[in-house]
Amino acid sequence: MNTDNDKPLKPKNFCSRKKLFVFCIVTLITLFASTSLFLSHPRTHTGKNEALPHHYIGFKDLTPYPTDSSLTPCEDKDRNKRTYDLLGNDTLIVIHIQKTGGSDFLRHVVTVRKNGTILCDLPEYILLRVQKRLSLPKGKQRIFCPKRKSDANTTQWLLSEKTVGWKCGVHPTFSEYHNCIQDLDVGEGSEYSQYHFMTILRHPVLRFLSEFEHVSRGAHWSAIKKCGGKKVTDSEMPPCYPRFYEGESWPKLTLNDYLACKSNWAKNRQVMWLAELETAGCYNPNFENRDALLLASAKCNLEKLSFFGLTEYQKETAFMFEKVFNVTFSVPPEQYDMTFLHSAPILRDIWKESDLYERIVAVNDLDMQLYEHALRLFARRAKTFGLNTDIQKVDESVREIHNFNINMTAKKFTKGIFDISEHT
Repeated sequence: MNTDNDKPLKPKNFCSRKKLFVFCIVTLITLFASTSLFLSHPRTHTGKNEALPHHYIGFKDLTPYPTDSSLTPCEDKDRNKRTYDLLGNDTLIVIHIQKTGGSDFLRHVVTVRKNGTILCDLPEYILLRVQKRLSLPKGKQRIFCPKRKSDANTTQWLLSEKTVGWKCGVHPTFSEYHNCIQDLDVGEGSEYSQYHFMTILRHPVLRFLSEFEHVSRGAHWSAIKKCGGKKVTDSEMPPCYPRFYEGESWPKLTLNDYLACKSNWAKNRQVMWLAELETAGCYNPNFENRDALLLASAKCNLEKLSFFGLTEYQKETAFMFEKVFNVTFSVPPEQYDMTFLHSAPILRDIWKESDLYERIVAVNDLDMQLYEHALRLFARRAKTFGLNTDIQKVDESVREIHNFNINMTAKKFTKGIFDISEHT
């Protein structure tokens, strides 16, 4: 006969006893909450439970500037009362900063209508290209945006590389435009034009990575820049590689090389392109208080622009452009998420290496501060048009990039080109 001691032992269910039931439920809830909290924050390679670094734009206490009568120092108090007549004396000049999405927005600007009529002479094939998100004609093929359609010699209401070419140099800075604008002959009656400036800004990390990707595949922009009527010298901006100033591409480029070059034009490019460079010693790196002067000047000029938009807020940018200039887009811009970016694979990879991400932030510190200022100013101006803008959504998307399902086969440039081990 079997006794109790002979009975086979059965495994005990940890959560089966009543006295442990409540304990198990509490434990499971705690574990779930901890996991959710962990996943909601960016993971770092250190394995530590660290707070978000200070440089995350939009984190915690970043709020739009007040919407009352208070203005930032350089704003025009009458800006909301101003009206623009693009077919009259008002002429719009685009300050196109590299890799900010300016080309994309520009191809939509040439489709604007007023009273049902497209303001540029836009052949049907170009309109179709814009609708299909194809680039505008390159080289010497120009789009004509005349103030008077009956006059072939009239000045154009839109001055950009797509309408009049690089009249003030390739991708001219704000300073270069101001030094050449008095000699800007762009048609009959241009001497009577009232010039207004606009630009598009972009999250500095995304812009920097986009430029790195662009340069890594052999692209190159003219580095013949002027400031105060003089060309930039090699001593002011030493070339990052041999024959840079001769127009040669950067051979065997790695992200580490791109970050290491102190005089890389990509660093803080948005501040450099908007500042009054003469007030900060042009490109002299040893000029006293240079960084502070550049940043203050760029912020001031941004406030004085007739219009600026943000690549990460395409719909709000388009809506405000229509309201400010009293026009309507035939083909309005669209907003795409992070997975649409060609640089999404490398962004996802560097996010796993927090040190690498922060290195990019560090070398673009001025741009980061300018962009934060732009975000807050943009949100306040959007509010005047009845738009509520979430200025934290950009960073949320960047922080979540490691969770995105990026279709690598659909990308023009695959992860293999940006193997993280090559850049760290």
